[in-house]
Amino acid sequence: MMHKIKEYLSSKENDSYTHLDKIIKMHNDGEIENELSKYELHDIEIFTRIKKRLGNTLQLNFKYYNLVCTIDFTDERYTYVIYPIGASFEEIENQFINCEYANDFSINKLISLIFNFMKENSNLRDNTKLKNMQKKYKTIANIFLLIPWVFIVPVSVYVFITKASIQLNQWFLLIIIIPLVLWIIFDVKSKGSK
Repeated sequence: MMHKIKEYLSSKENDSYTHLDKIIKMHNDGEIENELSKYELHDIEIFTRIKKRLGNTLQLNFKYYNLVCTIDFTDERYTYVIYPIGASFEEIENQFINCEYANDFSINKLISLIFNFMKENSNLRDNTKLKNMQKKYKTIANIFLLIPWVFIVPVSVYVFITKASIQLNQWFLLIIIIPLVLWIIFDVKSKGSK
């Protein structure tokens, strides 16, 4: 796709670029990603479509804690919406904001403006505590996953070196099964709702 974008941009003179062309060029040069990295945004996605008949578009998606922002750029205008994760289309369909490009349009100013809207949004929920809890669950899960290996590896090395045979009873199976069950439980908790 980047090759197609470069080909499209090189087919036009810089002074004939539309607002969308300038945005596509900024994406191609990595400037949009650099601008977004200044904020506490995550799950950043940029999709570009270069089509002569259908028209060119660029879609920018990113998240701020539990809020999602989608911005659709076309040659004529741009549309954006901010909504909480998990909202249905019916809940957000009337929240789309359509804007015409101003002569002094700047995507950097737009990103800053939208970031401020997101920070002031009544649906904003700081999920830092949730993420920290998920990290703790992941650490606990990994510890439980290591426990069986702490027993299996030494026993295997002992058997390999001494060529001795050992008889394992049901307690040894519990040492393997219980940590694996606990690993599954904490691993599922660590992947809980984000």
